[in-house]
Order: sequence, then structure tokens, then C-alpha cells
Amino acid sequence: MRAAARLRRGPLAKPQTGAPSSGHEHGLGPAHPHERELIDQIKAGDSAAMAGLCEWYCPKVLSLARAIAVRPDRADDLAQDAMLKAFRAFPSYRGEAPLGVWLKRIVFSTALDHRRRFLRESSRLEPETPPAGDEADQQAALDALW
Repeated sequence: MRAAARLRRGPLAKPQTGAPSSGHEHGLGPAHPHERELIDQIKAGDSAAMAGLCEWYCPKVLSLARAIAVRPDRADDLAQDAMLKAFRAFPSYRGEAPLGVWLKRIVFSTALDHRRRFLRESSRLEPETPPAGDEADQQAALDALW
């Protein structure tokens, strides 16, 4: 369900679909079955837990990066940068939002950073190059995925 539709109906409204909610639906698909334990272990410095979480979320992050990247040939770099940012920021993860939502936001922010960098570089090289789309277009593409 899209966030905008949920906001129009109110935060406590039940899903409109006939399927029951699993309680694990969020930004990047179903949550890892042991997500809370993995988060605690990662915050304690357990690299194996970090690898487990990466194994679960990396394909989803890469899929999102491919969908919103300004340059499709750089989607792998975008996904890698986003995961690095997430792991560096992990100590500040408070758990107020599901981990998938938090990661999705990091991927989107990283995509915007990449877009800004691309536009800066391309404007230095070719001033007449039109932008590849605006932030609203990228948000629309992101919303279409969910």
C-alpha cells in the first residue's frame, strides 16, 4: 500500500486489500525473520550478523537502486554506497521505523546524491545536457515499486 493512500485514509485505517497484513510489510519487502536479534548483534559489533542482514537486504537494495538510478550502469555503485552508508550509520538506528524503511530512505537519499554529483559533473563537461529527470520523477518511480 502506498504511503499517500494510507495518509489519506488515516494512520489507523485497515489495509484496503482483501489479504490480511503480515505485520512485516515495509520499505523493502518482508522483514528478516530474526531482524531484531540481528540488529542487536550488529550494534554489538558482530560481523556475521551484518553479513546475514546484508544477504537478506542487498538484493532488494540493488533492485531499488536499479529502478531509481539516473545512470543504470551505475546502479551497482549506488547500491554499494547505500549499504556502506547504512552500515556506518547503524549505531544511530533507533528502530523507530522498520529497518527496510530506513534502508529504503538511505538508498533514495544516496540516489539523489549520485544524481546531484552526475549533474555537477555533466554541467562542467557539457553545459547543454538536460537533466535526466527531477526528484518528483524519481519519487514517482519509487512509489510505483511499492
